[in-house]
Amino acid sequence: MIDAQTRVIAIKNGIHELGYDMSFMGTPELQSISISTKKDDIVDDVVKVELNLTENHLNKRFDLYNQSLPDAKYPCLSMKANIDIDNKGNYYIRETNVSDPGID
Repeated sequence: MIDAQTRVIAIKNGIHELGYDMSFMGTPELQSISISTKKDDIVDDVVKVELNLTENHLNKRFDLYNQSLPDAKYPCLSMKANIDIDNKGNYYIRETNVSDPGID
């Protein structure tokens, strides 16, 4: 459980680095997670994880979070991430997509 939470924090930090306006604030809700294994040419038994997170803040809560992260401008973010975990526990974020209804 701690390891899973650490991974979510790492993903949130990675999204934050894409741009402050796209940052997740607070704890996003886990919508779905799928896990599968795959043999890789380089590493045996790669675990593939697809993670879907959302946050849907009401204006009052978003305004409160926004005091700590003033550049954030999207209260209803959705995120999909594809992560590979090798047999040594190293993880690689292959892809992240972040969206919000307010984005053109």
